[in-house]
This record gives sequence, structure tokens and C-alpha cells, in this order.
Amino acid sequence: MAVAAALFLLVGILQFFDDLIPQKAVQHIMSLATHFILIGLAIFWAISIYDRITQKRLRRAIVLLAMFIVLLLFLRFIKYKLFGTNEIVKRYLWYAYYIPQTAIPLLMLFAACYVGRDERKPVIGWLKWLAIPAVVMILLIMTNDLHEWAFDFNSDFVNWDTDYKHGFLYYLNIAWQVILSVLSVGIVFYKCKISQCRNRIWALIVGFAVCVALIILSFFGVIRSYNVPELFSLTYVFVFECSIQIGLIPSNGNYPRYFKLSNISAAIINEKGEIAFQSDNACLPSAEELKGLKSGIVSVDGNTVINAQDISGGQIIWSDDLTYINEINAKIKEIQDNLNEENELIRAENELKEQQAKIEETQKIYNNIESAVICQIAEIERILSGASADDADFAEKMKRVGVLGAYVKRRSNLTVIAEKEKRSSFTEVGLCIKESLDYLEVGGAHCAFVRSGNEDISTENALLLYDGFEYAIENIMENITDLTAYLDAIDEFIVMRLVMEGKRNAAVKKNPYGNMIVTEDDGTVFVNLRLPKGAER
Repeated sequence: MAVAAALFLLVGILQFFDDLIPQKAVQHIMSLATHFILIGLAIFWAISIYDRITQKRLRRAIVLLAMFIVLLLFLRFIKYKLFGTNEIVKRYLWYAYYIPQTAIPLLMLFAACYVGRDERKPVIGWLKWLAIPAVVMILLIMTNDLHEWAFDFNSDFVNWDTDYKHGFLYYLNIAWQVILSVLSVGIVFYKCKISQCRNRIWALIVGFAVCVALIILSFFGVIRSYNVPELFSLTYVFVFECSIQIGLIPSNGNYPRYFKLSNISAAIINEKGEIAFQSDNACLPSAEELKGLKSGIVSVDGNTVINAQDISGGQIIWSDDLTYINEINAKIKEIQDNLNEENELIRAENELKEQQAKIEETQKIYNNIESAVICQIAEIERILSGASADDADFAEKMKRVGVLGAYVKRRSNLTVIAEKEKRSSFTEVGLCIKESLDYLEVGGAHCAFVRSGNEDISTENALLLYDGFEYAIENIMENITDLTAYLDAIDEFIVMRLVMEGKRNAAVKKNPYGNMIVTEDDGTVFVNLRLPKGAER
């Protein structure tokens, strides 16, 4: 598949540069290469379909579809490369395009209807009748010179290949192609939706949408790397190949035989408890015991365990031989029993030291978290202890509790990260600031956050940035109406800038945090905090 995709991309490259190269010989070679690659790919796909698909009717329909794709590509090849000067032959070869173009959608509909259909069921009768209008349209188009119902030419067919009008038969044929193709794809999507591969239907939908987009772009001349015939062929190939890959169309159906000949001890039973497939080496309970079997049943001697796993339509049951494992366990137990008391004490002592180290490390982290957010926790407790739903300022109190709580949560996370990592990033600090802004917005403020880049900074600077942000908004949150936060990297510095609208709180300006700079212009408060990258403040 990778080679086929690469060759198809190569065709696009050759066709894109075909008209840009002045040398006629080189153009001719590139054109021949594109035709041979496309025809070869179609033939190769037809052969692979014949080898992979075991469902007889479905295989026959798809292989015939592939052969008509080959015919379409071959007709286009001989029209331009072998009969470039014979106008009559060229015109009839052009008419002949509509033989595969009329047959392919019909075969696609046949194949779509046979997908997932039991091979033992009779052939769908009404599909056969669709061959009659297809044959009639092909005959009428091939005899267009007599009636010109499909293409209306000038007298004596002057400039027939450029100066002509489409007749009703042409539009009827186009409608035939579109309706049958859309109906076929719809049937495939529907069957994919109700089958077990519905979780992977997105691959079919996305790929089909890309193919349709390429056809439209090529039809209107937006892209010139591919022509409409090969893109139509790609669409038909993609629909069925993707259906095979996602499991809608089963391939290589020899699995029952492989299962039987495998060296595992397993069986697959249906919902009635009947064995559907069984390996030759299966050593399983009786049929009555299989009904409602659950995993973990161990034999009397303890050397065999029966496992069961629910699957679609039944269960798979297998047995594991524990003899070798039991022997190993017996030896291990013997060795463990022979360990002396001193080794046991050493092991216990080491475990105790390890647990003590973990406890001390955890306690250290808890202490750091507590020291960092103790003021906010105390403030939350103070507000909640005196808050009542009947208070006039209850909403304002809850707004402040929400902002403080967001800081406690995010500052705790940053503290844990700082204990384990020396470096952090804009992304983590941005998430902290964004969550605090979300709680401010819940309280009625209009907030925005802009972050440029994803700089690698020290975890200490990450803590300083978030602490500075919290300090600023805690001193003004009751009166803030609009706030925009900017986080950026300039040269060797990290800059946090806050633009706040509302009644100014003098505490921010009189008692700034660290090297924070607070200015005011026409009622707008600007807070700037500048730290060096990766270095301590």
C-alpha cells in the first residue's frame, strides 16, 4: 500500500511538470510513465482483490470493477498515444470512455449490496435489471454519430473535440453515474455504521471527502496534477480498499482452518453455548460446563486453568498449562524457606528505610504546598465561615472563594512539579492563569489571555509568575470589570503584563510584588512583571 501510494504521488508530480518541460521527448516519456503506472496499479489492485477476498460474488464484482478501471485508463492511453491523428478513431475511443464510466458505478452498487451478505443467500434479483439501461446508454453513446443525442457537433464534425454541445443523453449518463455512486457509498457507510467497524468509519468518511474534493478541484482546473478519470478511479478503489482495511469487507477467510491447526488449546462458542471453532489441541470442559463459564477455573490438580473472554456473538475459551509455572513456584518457595533470619531482617530494614524516605519526601512536598497557599486557605475559611446565602454580598464572596480556590489548586500542582522538575514551560503557567481567569469571568468580569510561544523556563520562575498574577488580581478582583493577561518571551526575559479596567485598588500600586511595575493611565491599571529566562529572580 505504501508503494502504491508513492507511485500515485509520482504520477501527480509527472503530470504537474509535463507541460512545463519544453523537450517533447521528455514530455512523451513522462506521459508514457504516468499511463503505465496508473494501469499497472489498477491491474495490481485487481490481482490483490482476487487473492484477498474470499466472498465469491463480492470478489467478482470488485474485480470486474477494477478491470473496467483498467479499460478506462487504457482507452485514454491509446487515444492520445496511438491514434493521435486519426480523428474518427479518436472520437470513437472517446465514446468508448463511457463504457467503463457507465459500468463502474453499476458494479460498485453490486459490490456494495453484497458487502456483509451471506454467500448462501440468493442473488439480489433487481440488480440484474439495472444492466439493461446501462447497455442501452452505452449503445446510444457509441452510435452518437447517427443521432447526436449525447454530443451535438458541427457539420462534418469540424473541431469535434473542442466545439460541441452536450445532449440529454450525456446528462442522463452523468446522472446515472452520480446517483449510483452516491447510493453505493451510502450503502457502504450504512453497513459500516451497523457493523463492528463503526468506530473506524471516520477513516472512510475522511478519505472519501478528500477524494471528492480532489475531483471537484480537478474538474474546475484548480489542480492539474491529476485528471478527473484517475481521481474517479481512486475514489472507487479507496472506498473498497478502506472497507477491507477497517474490517467491513473480510479478507483471507481461512481463519477457521488456521485456528484448528494452531498449537493453542482454545475454542470459540456461540451465544447458545455451541462450539463454533475448536483447535486440535483443545482440552476443555464438557458442553454443559461451557455454558456460563467464567475465567479462572483451576483443575483439581492445579496444573490447568480455564479462561473465558466475551466476544461479539459468544465467548472464546482457552486453557493454560500451569505445570511448569507450578514447578517454578515450588522451587521459589523452597528457596524462600531456606532464607536465614538475617537476610529477612536486612530486607525488612531496607523496605522500612525506603518507605521512610518516601514519607519524608511526601511530607516535604505537603509542607511546601501548605506554606505557599496558607494565606489563601485561611482567607477561604474566613469567608466561608461568615457567609450565608442570604447575604447581599454572597455572590461577591463566592467569586473571591472561586479565584482563591483556583490558585490553591494550581499553585499546589506547580509546587509538586517544582519538586520533581527543574524546568517548566509557558503552557503550564498559561493553564494556571487561564483557570483563574475563568473564575473571574464567572464572577462577571470580561477576561482574555494571550500567550506567545512555549518557552522553556525554570520552575521557580513559573512559581513567581503565577504568584505575581495572583497577588495582582487578589488586590483588585472585587472591582475589576475587564482584564487581559499577556505572557510573552522577549530576548532573554519572560514578561507578564496585565491590563485591568475598573476601580483601581491602591494596594497594587503602593505595594507591588517583587520587581512588579504598576502604572495607571486614564483609569486603566497596567501591571508588568519581568523575569530572566531560566534564571532566578
